[in-house]
Amino acid sequence: MSKHVPQVNRSLFAPHRDWWVTFGALLLIAFFLLAVPLMLWSGLPLWERALSAGVALLLIVSIVDKIFFTVYELNPQGLAIHSQLRYLAVPYRAMESVEVGGLTSLFSTHHRKRFAFSLHNRIIRVRDQMWQEISVSPKRESVFLDQLLANIDAERSRRATVTRSRRT
Repeated sequence: MSKHVPQVNRSLFAPHRDWWVTFGALLLIAFFLLAVPLMLWSGLPLWERALSAGVALLLIVSIVDKIFFTVYELNPQGLAIHSQLRYLAVPYRAMESVEVGGLTSLFSTHHRKRFAFSLHNRIIRVRDQMWQEISVSPKRESVFLDQLLANIDAERSRRATVTRSRRT
């Protein structure tokens, strides 16, 4: 008698971005791009000009990376949110609930990490992590949620099978 343990699917999801979030990010990038020459030609000492321009360029790279290169990945270990410069892994075991988000989910705070770029987002409540809430906004939301919940169920049933087999 063989026991069937569900397999965890692996798939990538691009984030859904509202037009005004993208427009705001582009305005912020344009502001920092215009600020770099102004900082370099100001009357400040050379080290202050270089430092100011360096910080502005780092902010530009960070904004571009967050807005245009973020990907949500459902893998066997959990939800991985990554881009070119950052990586966050949330194991399925740590996920407590998935709820509907809103405007407040677009902002990061001391206990909430924002990876959503749309008002149509989901909040994943987690435990035993640096953040208590993580907000995501995948383009194919229904497919993402179906696979996420299926993967959570598969991981929980695998854990239950391992625990049950250790008892016997």
